[in-house]
Amino acid sequence: MPSKIRSCLLAALPALAAGWFILFLAGVGTGILTVQAVATGLMVALAFSGNFLHGDLGKKRWIPLACVVGAATICALPLLFPGSGPKRWVSLGPVRLYVAPVVLPLALAVSGHLFQRKSKDGIAALTAVGLVLALQPDFSQLLAFSTGFLLILFNSPTAIPVRLISAGVAAAMCVAAYLQPDPLKSVSYVEGVFELAFGHSIVAGVIVLACATAFLGLLARGLRTINPGFLGIPAYYAVLFGCSVAGLTPAPLIGFGAGPLIGFGILVGGTTALSQPRPPETPFASN
Repeated sequence: MPSKIRSCLLAALPALAAGWFILFLAGVGTGILTVQAVATGLMVALAFSGNFLHGDLGKKRWIPLACVVGAATICALPLLFPGSGPKRWVSLGPVRLYVAPVVLPLALAVSGHLFQRKSKDGIAALTAVGLVLALQPDFSQLLAFSTGFLLILFNSPTAIPVRLISAGVAAAMCVAAYLQPDPLKSVSYVEGVFELAFGHSIVAGVIVLACATAFLGLLARGLRTINPGFLGIPAYYAVLFGCSVAGLTPAPLIGFGAGPLIGFGILVGGTTALSQPRPPETPFASN
């Protein structure tokens, strides 16, 4: 197993263990357990997918930009095709997929890659992602995404006026999202995992909190060895954990839900594809 993929998957283990612990405490049925198991398997498969892409993927200017534009488009799907529940879910048969955590981690990784290459191409597209989240409304994902994005931006060679304008736009969008009513009802094993754990016992709560902290620390260390431009990704997850404590959003990889698991797999696969060296060409055999 490539070391980059191994380090990221190992970082996910504490959160995954806490997630199954929460489902055990909540006493969920086999249907939910099956969805979680399938999503976890898909996460691992997606993590390895980037290993099969050529290492010059990140050198083609249009590919990273297309990834960010695609993220904005996917996030907009619930607005274009509204269904039951909050305007940030897409119905896939009996499954309702929370799309933002599927694409935002990779969008942050790509933005870090762009800014490390001194490219400003992604700023407009990333602003479009924020606007979509503000319209849904999805304050938690927008706040987490903006935090990660600004951390990447302020640690890049981007000009100071661009940084300040971007920070102002992000703050305005976060306020707009916060002021809108959110119809989401908190579920104990989705948005209320920390409350559920501490409600069971202090020991259970400390275990879940420690697993979340371990996930953030291990992920930050693993991503830093791949590309320093990826430092906004752990910040994104940290903000989501904070919002989850308030019952506003699912805890990444700990609460029930396929979206964060699939998104983490795409993140690992994407960062691997962006950063791995191009495989050497095999010389023709001489006669």
